[in-house]
Amino acid sequence: MHFHTVVSVASPIFFIVWWHLAFQNLPALGNSDLRFSPTWTIAAWLIPVANVIVPYYVMVEVWQGSHPGNLTAREGRGAAGASIVGLWWGLFLISHFCALVVWPPGGLQWEDAGLTAFANWVEIVGAVLIVLSGLVTIRLVNAIDRNQHRRAQLVAGQGPLGPCCDGEGSARG
Repeated sequence: MHFHTVVSVASPIFFIVWWHLAFQNLPALGNSDLRFSPTWTIAAWLIPVANVIVPYYVMVEVWQGSHPGNLTAREGRGAAGASIVGLWWGLFLISHFCALVVWPPGGLQWEDAGLTAFANWVEIVGAVLIVLSGLVTIRLVNAIDRNQHRRAQLVAGQGPLGPCCDGEGSARG
């Protein structure tokens, strides 16, 4: 089995497990008015058509419900730094669209030299976008993790927000 295959299979599994656990933390972080349940972190990927829309909204709820400056997930609509969720989802969708163009279901024969060149460029763009998507995903996961830790401290009464977190959950310098 090739390294690429292992990473391509394991990465989404680890991400979904993390996402599910991050969502499960939301009630303990003071969120009681959630639109989704932790089940949606898995089901969102499995329902055709919904899998293009629902993961974004579930991640927005995780982002907003994790942010130390929001009292509830719904209160955090438009929370500072929430654009990282849109960037994450946009890169994910566009990179996968590129793969669908190059490798459509049922296969496609690129017999025309012009179409082959086009397919090669789409594949290159898609590969670059997948790398960028991965980097944004890492930043998003780290920010949510950091925000959840800080919010847990606040819920436990261990002090005010302080200078630790900006809108994206990163340290202010």
